[in-house]
Amino acid sequence: MKYFCIRAMLCLVLTSCTVTHNIPENQTPNEMIQHSNFKVFVDQNGDFYPDNWKSDYGSHPRNASGKRGAYSLTVLAERNNRKEDLNNFRKRFLSNISENFKEKEKIYIIIHGFNNDESTAKSAYSAIQNRIEFDLKRDGLIEFYWDGLVAEGPIESFDIWFNATGYSQLAGERALRSILNILENKEIIIISHSRGASVVLSSLSDPPYNQKFAKQTFEFHKIKIQNQPELAENNNNIKVIMLAPAIGEIDFKKPEYYTSDKKFRSFSGQVKSIQVTVNKDDKILKKYVDALSDKFNPTDLGYNIKVFNALKKNYSILEMTSYNGLNSHNFLHYISDNRFKSMLENIGVKIQKD
Repeated sequence: MKYFCIRAMLCLVLTSCTVTHNIPENQTPNEMIQHSNFKVFVDQNGDFYPDNWKSDYGSHPRNASGKRGAYSLTVLAERNNRKEDLNNFRKRFLSNISENFKEKEKIYIIIHGFNNDESTAKSAYSAIQNRIEFDLKRDGLIEFYWDGLVAEGPIESFDIWFNATGYSQLAGERALRSILNILENKEIIIISHSRGASVVLSSLSDPPYNQKFAKQTFEFHKIKIQNQPELAENNNNIKVIMLAPAIGEIDFKKPEYYTSDKKFRSFSGQVKSIQVTVNKDDKILKKYVDALSDKFNPTDLGYNIKVFNALKKNYSILEMTSYNGLNSHNFLHYISDNRFKSMLENIGVKIQKD
């Protein structure tokens, strides 16, 4: 009975009756919006949506069940004999980013969290852009959209959250890392919210996947997650801001499929700082019950100062800003708080004048 109550509570906190994939609103989701601004949209496996993806790759169920074998671009590409087309688009799109960012000095990358659709994430991205003083000649921007699933009603499957945590790792390891690997000699500022923190960490080094999720990813989608290219040493200067990070100590551990050793994993010397917020008043990270924040894929780094202090012993690059007093998990609320402005200024980002 106790376990059933915990499951029901988590369902209320993390998901809802109708859960859907975060799918692009148009046929050309991966594109250059302006000369200095790219929009990047990936599916549950971290594959880039190609042009005309809906008409060329066929229809698919938008509804997201708890099963790992549901819709993906890999499945549709295989079904419609377009696997080579999917790979070629990936290469062309990455090449386009590389070419247009060649003369840029600083690149901003913004990443949303769990339970965000495209329009919701876009509102937060616009708010961040309105805070930063961009130099159109020197700066570039990437709006990164991934499949963190979208909740639309009151209770759903307990398994949804576990799939979303795996999707965040694939989005980081297969998509965001491939972008970082085509950038050289850049200052890179990455700003994430909630489970977007996992996307970031997974791009910087291989994450500790749930073994069942890893097995199903290969079984259903033929993707070997342990065979992905490592982060290239491209002489970049990477600084990270994680707002309300929905991750825990386990997310900094070595991948389970490589070793049973639970030691902390290392990051490239290119990573100069990781700033996180800690907010004891964030009920979503708390999962509404103190005893649950470190359970069922932990979310306690952004909630419990003890977790930060434990990690700080292993990572000198880790820094903390207290967000206590903010009774919200909302991306926009974290952005509009003046403490976010201070976090930006701490890494040399110029702020627009009010």
